Amino acid sequence: MADVDFNYTHTNGYAETGAGIYNLSVLPADDFQISIAAGMETGRSYDLNPGLSVRVYGYGGVRYMPDNTTATQVLFSGLSSPVTQISRHDRYLGEIAAGMKFFGQEGLGFDVRYDGAFGKSVTSQSIKGKLRWRF
Repeated sequence: MADVDFNYTHTNGYAETGAGIYNLSVLPADDFQISIAAGMETGRSYDLNPGLSVRVYGYGGVRYMPDNTTATQVLFSGLSSPVTQISRHDRYLGEIAAGMKFFGQEGLGFDVRYDGAFGKSVTSQSIKGKLRWRF
């Protein structure tokens, strides 16, 4: 399995108050990122009883981000021009996932899923649940 993700992020700017010329202002920022992932998913379906089945699956893969930087412009109230702060993120992430999808009668279903992404400086983990009704 392979996919390409396109992400656009907009961050509003803000300004601190109360410190005079030392007030920090962060300017609004827009960022566009592309990432490419390749991995493998394996799973199996089981019939638990008439009208109820479950699919159990696991996934492992790698995500690559060609542009792994984010730029933010900041300035102190006493300075006339902003300074650009470049943040570098992991270029490669290992990704894993595991979950179960329950399928019931009348189009009802429930999903539960764990997602993990791991790099040199990043660890991201989440557990998600979803109630589904197909009509």
